[in-house]
Amino acid sequence: MQSMPEKTRPASLRSKQWEWGLCLVLLAATMLNYANRQVLPISATRMMQELGLSNEEYGRIEAVFGLAFGTGALLGGCVADCIKIRWLYPSLMILWSMAGLMTGQANTFAAIWSCRLCLGLFEAGHWPCALRTTQRVFAPSRRPLANSILQSGAPLGAILPSLLMLIAVTDQEGSWRKIFWMVGILGLPWAIGWLLLVRTKDLQHPVLQTNESASSGSAPIHEIPFHRILISRRYWILIAIILCINTCWHYIRVWMPLALENNLGYSSDEVQQVMIGYWISTFMGSLFSGFLLNYLVAQGYSIHRARLTGFTGFSLLTSLAAVAAFLTPGLLFLCLMLVIGFASLGLFPIYYSLNQELSAKNQGKVGGSLGFTTWVVLYFFHPWIGQIMDHNPSLRPYIFASVGLLPLVASVLLVFLWNQSNTRHSMSP
Repeated sequence: MQSMPEKTRPASLRSKQWEWGLCLVLLAATMLNYANRQVLPISATRMMQELGLSNEEYGRIEAVFGLAFGTGALLGGCVADCIKIRWLYPSLMILWSMAGLMTGQANTFAAIWSCRLCLGLFEAGHWPCALRTTQRVFAPSRRPLANSILQSGAPLGAILPSLLMLIAVTDQEGSWRKIFWMVGILGLPWAIGWLLLVRTKDLQHPVLQTNESASSGSAPIHEIPFHRILISRRYWILIAIILCINTCWHYIRVWMPLALENNLGYSSDEVQQVMIGYWISTFMGSLFSGFLLNYLVAQGYSIHRARLTGFTGFSLLTSLAAVAAFLTPGLLFLCLMLVIGFASLGLFPIYYSLNQELSAKNQGKVGGSLGFTTWVVLYFFHPWIGQIMDHNPSLRPYIFASVGLLPLVASVLLVFLWNQSNTRHSMSP
């Protein structure tokens, strides 16, 4: 799909207020996406005790979610490139909400495993739908901010189950199941709100590509066949980047609540309070990322230079995990965890804006295939971590330190291998 330079782009039929409203709706979608998946980790200790599950079984439950999410990302990306997002998006929301709700009914390892498989399969469609939306509605200079608002729903989705855990869960056996039901039911009003707000023509604007050598303006996207995208240099750089930042993010998301309670001596309520603080810091980091890039561009930075500056800065802050991993519980440990959370989610809006540069026609397949690769790796990663926790728990701080350094690896690749030339000239293998 060819498009016109940003300055000559036709004016949107919608107001700026509508665009901000759309950002909030996308934020809410990400919030519900994460809330449904995060109920399990924050309920893990109670669930494992009541159902007699081992760490390895818990790892396998998380692993099947990851494999299903990766498969769903690949399938969802293909479907999103073919079916109108206005109808696909709310349909997926209803399906993953039902899977989350049914997890609260499960009584066996097999039942929970099956529910998490369905949850991952349907939740994965959120990102192809959301990124195609921001790619088409927003000009290149505004996409990082739109993506940061979209991504900031993730920590809110993580906070919601923790708040519900503190409010609704008691010492009574099985009370943790309420959280699955309370979160799952919220998908229906979101789907109705999306259909009332968004029309099909809102998602049919031409797609522009960033002019990486300047702070403003854009160039037409130069479409090439999808098979050529798969062998391009930038595509493989994105694979390395997303593997690095996602491994760090999901290690903390899945294993930190258990580590706080079982290894660091925090009580169940204290764990929820710590994680709420952690997720608030990630929320602030995601929003700060978008506003930071906007500010740097306004100061005359090229979009490419602004991305490099933001990504490198956030990577350096995330690397503080190498220090936090070996600290005893206390104020310094908690402060560093807040900084790590702030930085780790700030990386994602920058990654998404890079992702959106490769194609308009095949955006769903590009993002979906990248997500598939990530979740296949995580499928093997979580059971491996579970085995280590069961048989050699003393390695836990070394694993935490290692995953915290991965974004720095991604930063080096971005600085030295992602050049400033237009994608028209940089999509060769």
